Amino acid sequence: MTLSGKIAARIFAEERQKEAARQAAIEAALAKPPPPRVTKENWNDWHRRGWIVCPAKRQRTCSDVVCGLGARCKRMAELGLAGDGSPLRRKERPRCGARTRKGTTCLVRV
Repeated sequence: MTLSGKIAARIFAEERQKEAARQAAIEAALAKPPPPRVTKENWNDWHRRGWIVCPAKRQRTCSDVVCGLGARCKRMAELGLAGDGSPLRRKERPRCGARTRKGTTCLVRV
């Protein structure tokens, strides 16, 4: 084997080791249960691919960090739901905002 072949083989071996270490880290993260209000599907997608399926619109992906793996999905929060479909606590729910007969906005939580 030539010198350049040996160098290339060493580089490929190092890359394989890095990839194996990355895969081991992913598998270790997936072995743990997901945090509260995060679906198992989103937990797997986030660790394997770096994006999640939006809980509100299942056909689209979301890489917004504010959504927090879908646990705090903005679209679902507008409906008073967490990313996994469970209801938000009363304090975290949005206000209705509809107009009342008196002309003021409704302050009831959704």
